[in-house]
Amino acid sequence: MQIFQGSVAHLPEVEASAVSLGVFDGLHQGHQAILKRLVDESRARGLPSLVITFDPHPVQWLQPQTPVRALFPRSDLVRGCRQLGIDYLFILEFGAVLAQLSAPDFFRNLILARLHPRLVIVGHGFAFGRNRGGDGEFLQRHFHREFETIVHKPVLFNERRVSSTWIRQLLAQGDVAMVKELLQRPFYLSGKVLPGEGRGKVLGFPTLNLVGLSGEQNLSATRHENIEGEVFSDAVAQCVPLSGVYFTRVKAGMETFDSITNVGIHPTFAFQGVKIESHILHAPRDSFGSFIEVHFYQRLREEIKFPSKSELIAQIQRDVNEAVSYWVEHGDLE
Repeated sequence: MQIFQGSVAHLPEVEASAVSLGVFDGLHQGHQAILKRLVDESRARGLPSLVITFDPHPVQWLQPQTPVRALFPRSDLVRGCRQLGIDYLFILEFGAVLAQLSAPDFFRNLILARLHPRLVIVGHGFAFGRNRGGDGEFLQRHFHREFETIVHKPVLFNERRVSSTWIRQLLAQGDVAMVKELLQRPFYLSGKVLPGEGRGKVLGFPTLNLVGLSGEQNLSATRHENIEGEVFSDAVAQCVPLSGVYFTRVKAGMETFDSITNVGIHPTFAFQGVKIESHILHAPRDSFGSFIEVHFYQRLREEIKFPSKSELIAQIQRDVNEAVSYWVEHGDLE
């Protein structure tokens, strides 16, 4: 897969293509259905498949007063597109130039002139151009002579449309089990392992730590390295689940370990800021490398302030026992 990341002024030219456009934040069930359709249709027509997305999230530029946190860093979309068999991924810088383009100008002067699509596939809710002036039906009306447009129907789960907004709401509630259903994979946080205060080791439960910046989780802002060692720019920080204790798995390199993770502020010790701390169950060694992914499967309980260290240790031991039982029962989960 070939990747372009930059401004529209340097958009490469492709002789002919099958194109899909969208933010694709989270690459959930609905996004996967669109991109699988793109791959199938492009191969049937003998065309390269090309995905166009935007960085930062357009809402971040158009409504800066509305905070937007990405479900995953950009490197996740890169990985997902590779796995689906996409040929080209174009990550366009979203700023004043794109924000001011009308829907006809955006498609005629950029997409049509540079990428020469023979087929365009978009989601039912996708809109583009100044004031969201264009959508799939707009393309069908105004560009039917230039290319075929397919508007992919929404993917429903329990009769509700799968969306990144719904997934963010579920993360804010701590419902990572439902998030896994909508993503068709676990939600995860990733980043470099940072040295903590050693408190977990003193308590008898050493942890791998991902620590937020300035009192907030900011694992993927600005630059992000994925577990394969590739580095991509990310202009939006990543979502974090509701504070609490979770059954998780830690991926370090090519290995995956059952774990239990605390997301929160350490109320017992009055820590300022958000910490992601994972305790590896039956840890085979002390070191797990400098970069990890923490995959979330189910929330066990809320974060609690304990009156004493001994009561905290007793609760952590109960949590660990629960986690061991969970992974004995659910060891085949992916």
